[in-house]
Formats: sequence, C-alpha cells, structure tokens
Amino acid sequence: MFALNTLNVALGLVFTWTLLSMAAMYIQEWIAARRKWRARMLEKTVGNILTDPALLHQLYNHPLIQSLYSGNDGENKPSYIPAGQFAQALLDIIANAGHEASLLQQQLTKMQCELLGKGRRRDRRAQKQLGLILAMIRRALVDQPGSESAAAVLESVNNELLAFGNEHLWARPAINKALGNVAALKQEIAAQVAAGGKGRTLPPDSVGRRVLEGSVALGVTHPRLKQTLNALLMVIPDLAWESEMGMEQFRCNVEEWYNNSMTRLTGWYKRRAQAATLLIGLAIAFLLNADSLMLADRFWSEPFRTEDFAAEALAYVDGNPGAVETLTQSELDGLSNLRLALENIDLPLGWLAAPEPLVVDDGIPSCALFPVADGDRYGLQVGDQCYPFANTPQATDPTGWSLKMIGLLVTGLAVSQGAPFWFDILKKIVNIRFTGLNPAETARPVG
Repeated sequence: MFALNTLNVALGLVFTWTLLSMAAMYIQEWIAARRKWRARMLEKTVGNILTDPALLHQLYNHPLIQSLYSGNDGENKPSYIPAGQFAQALLDIIANAGHEASLLQQQLTKMQCELLGKGRRRDRRAQKQLGLILAMIRRALVDQPGSESAAAVLESVNNELLAFGNEHLWARPAINKALGNVAALKQEIAAQVAAGGKGRTLPPDSVGRRVLEGSVALGVTHPRLKQTLNALLMVIPDLAWESEMGMEQFRCNVEEWYNNSMTRLTGWYKRRAQAATLLIGLAIAFLLNADSLMLADRFWSEPFRTEDFAAEALAYVDGNPGAVETLTQSELDGLSNLRLALENIDLPLGWLAAPEPLVVDDGIPSCALFPVADGDRYGLQVGDQCYPFANTPQATDPTGWSLKMIGLLVTGLAVSQGAPFWFDILKKIVNIRFTGLNPAETARPVG
C-alpha cells in the first residue's frame, strides 16, 4: 500500500501542477498578445540585423512586408515574417539602393524618425504629409529608374517637400540637409560603382547587375551593413552571376542569415516567456494558496481524495491524447474550463473558507487574526460574518509560515516548467497507476 499511496500523491501533485501550468500558459499568452511581444521583438531583431532604423522603416513599408500587417487599417505589425518574403523585400531594396528615389526615401525616413520621433509626435498633420510624400516615393521605386514617369514623380516629390518646408519652417533645415545628402551620396555611389566594377559584364537592365551595384550603394549609405553584404556575396563565384544561379544563391544566403537571427529570437522569446511564466506561477500559487507541501500532506492523509484525482487525471489524459504545446481555444474559454476542472476535483486551495455568522460573547467577537480564548476562531471579520482561514498556519506560528512559503515557492517553480513538461510526466504516471502494481506489493501488510 505504501507504493500505491506514494504513486497517488505523485499523481495528485503532478495533475495539480499540470492544471496550474495550463492556467499560467493562458495568462502568459494573453499578456504576450496584449503587449505584442512577438511583433515588437521581431521588429527589434530585424532592426539589429539591418543596423539602421531608417532601413528598418523602409523594409517594414515595403509592400511585401505590409501585406503581413493585421488589424484595422493594418495597425498591427507582423509577429512573423517568412524568410522568403524578407529576402525578396531586402533584395528589392538593395536593387534600388543607388537610385535617387531610394536615397530620397532613406533620407526622408531618417528625417521623419528624428523630427517626428522626438517632441513633435502630436503634429499629426506633419506626420500625414510626410507619409504621403513617402508613398509618392514608393511609386517612383516601382517605375523603371530613369524613365519619364519616375522623373515626373520625383519632381512632384521635390515640389511637395518645398511646400512642406514652407508650411513647417522647423523642418526646412532638415529638408535642405536631406536633399544635399542625396546629391552627395549619388556622386559617392557612382564613384564606388565605377571603381569596383561589380556586375559590369552583365546587361545593364539585368537584376544581377542591379543587385551587385545596389550592394555597393547600400554599403555607402549604411556602412555598418557593408561587411555583412560582402560576406553574403563573396561566397558566390563571379561566373554564377552570368545566369540565375548567382541571384538564387544570394537569396539563399540572405534567407539563411535571416533564419539564424530568427533562431536567436526564438531563444530570446522563450527566455522572456519562461521568466513571465515563473512570475505568473508564483502569483497563482500565492493567490490560490497552492502549497505543494500542504497538498502532498492532504493527499497522503486523505486517500479518498486521491482516488477522485486519479479518475479525473485519467479522464484528462484520455481527452488530450496529444502533447499540450499550443493553445487551441481562446484564453477566456481555456481559463473557464480549467476553473471547472479545479472545482470538480475539490482541491484544498484558497486562503478563506465559507463565511460563518459572527458569534459575539460578552461583546468580544469570536473571529480574530490573533485568537486569544480557546473558543475564538482564526479568521477574518467582514461585517457581521467571519471568514475562517483555511489551509493556513496560525499567525504566531513562524515554522508553519516558513513551510507555507517553501510550499508556495515549490508550486511557483513547478508551474514555471510549463504544461507540456508536466503533461508528459502525468501520462507516464497515469499509465503506471492504471496498469497496476505488483499484487504482492499491494497485499503486503503495513506495520
């Protein structure tokens, strides 16, 4: 019987930790969704690998990436960007990096981050006007560089910038500086392309030549990215650019570079989620008074309770044959189902028992935090009712409270391990429990 009781206690604890871990998972996912952890961490990681906020803004405003936005009017940034779409968008930016429209887009994006990102966030009119100007520039990027339509769009952009500067005098110095930087960068890029000679043997309109020359241009406008681009390009033979193999290899290199960064992001997110789950687990343990030491003692001393637990655990495992890896229901539905499961198995949780009428003897209430007489109840007085403390040591019992804190800490640490971890262990214990123990062991007399 000792082995059976030990197994029942383990089953009760693991089942409790599984349910509480599921609750912590739902709460953590709810917080992550409301705080947009995935989208923010993805944006920060992409910004780190691109090394420039202006280039990050340019990438996130690319049509291929904007198609991943969600919410009303695309207000929610993507929480996941496929490697193929990232590579295609970045290659498109690289191919146009040396053109006037792209240089102007980079400078205006930087100006927008500097001017409207500091002290002028409330100037919604200026934000809208700059957004429309940047949208016009994106139209010029779609057209063939040097074509009449692209030139007409750029002329309209320059006129809009002059009008913007006349309306917002505080932005005129920044606009003049941006236009001057565009002219200077065009000359420097032309000199670098002529000196490097990359892609000179390819047809002028070929994508390979545009990408090679664009990588030189991007190295001028974003020096911190130059070393990364050279590392991605140097492993590709020159002859490969004569065919589609060069572009395909470069795209594969960009995707691998991005996927490696996403692997690090996954580890970063898991660490944050685990830290959040630990805090949530400790909060659940304290709010519910889920003391693992007390629960183990109750399971051992009340065998009838463990039988109910065994039946509920078997039903739970049978109803969830797969691993608990992701949330398949809404957060509120999941928490409601967990609450019903906890109520059905009647766990000894909570700090207060059901209220009782307050008995007054000689004008002294019989409900107090520090009982004096033998007849006083250890509880909390609320109005004319007494809420007795349940599963709680006396306020003057330091040893009991020390054990209580240890038990709550054990529960919080157990919950932080995650529902999949405890669910796998629960399945193994259930299989052992319902397969049966050695008959000789169960028939052995105790004592």
